[in-house]
Order: sequence, then C-alpha cells, then structure tokens
Amino acid sequence: NYAEAERVLRAAVGRDRMNPFAWYQLGVVHAARGDIPRARLASAEQQVMARRYPEALRSAQAAEAGLPRGTPDWIRAQDIALQARSALERLRDSR
Repeated sequence: NYAEAERVLRAAVGRDRMNPFAWYQLGVVHAARGDIPRARLASAEQQVMARRYPEALRSAQAAEAGLPRGTPDWIRAQDIALQARSALERLRDSR
C-alpha cells in the first residue's frame, strides 16, 4: 500500500529529517509509484547525509529538472545541490 507507506514515511522524515533509512524507503515508494523526480530528491537527501556529495549533487540536479519549478520540492532540490557543491569545494580547498 504505497499511499499509506508514503504518508507514514513523510511523517517520519517530518519528525526526523536526519533519518537516512526513512529517506531511502520514501525514495523506493516514489520510484514504485513512477514519481522519479521525487525518488531522486529522496536519494539526494540520503546521499548528502552520508556525505556522498557527488551523488547527492547529481540526484538533486535530476530531481530539480523533473519537478515543477518553484514548488517546495524543487526548492529543496536546489538547496541540496548548493549544499553538495559547497561541501565539494571545501574538500577541494582542503587538499
């Protein structure tokens, strides 16, 4: 029951945004429902928490490209992309 799973998982990440397993599961639900942009956004959330910045950047950019411009999810995808870019720059500068 994807609708119920999505509702429960959205509540879970609403209470604890730093729960990578919940983001992963939410991405699985979105992908199973055919909502690939939101699946990529959930992946980006999980990847940035795991400090997998190149993957997070790619996922965020893919999500942004597929989401309606100006929506909260589109803005969040931009935020994650900025966060990942900034982290990558800091890593480059520290070398």
